[in-house]
Amino acid sequence: MPLLANTSAEGLAERLWDFWKGYRRNKGAVFGLLFLIILVTVAVSADWITEFGPMDTGVGRPLQATWQGIYSAAWCTVLEFH
Repeated sequence: MPLLANTSAEGLAERLWDFWKGYRRNKGAVFGLLFLIILVTVAVSADWITEFGPMDTGVGRPLQATWQGIYSAAWCTVLEFH
């Protein structure tokens, strides 16, 4: 059956149902689809789930990149070779 043979709402529903009947036989694919739906739902609703922004720790100063700490003055004195 061609992909766009029946473009009515009933035809679309029938094609989706035929797809689901074949898709649900693969348990790993169904689990992956459910995991993806949950992941997208949590990502979209993240602003309502938590009151903190992505860079806020809620304690003291905001997060810093790790490379800033590696190249600080204290590390430079430790890593110097004489």
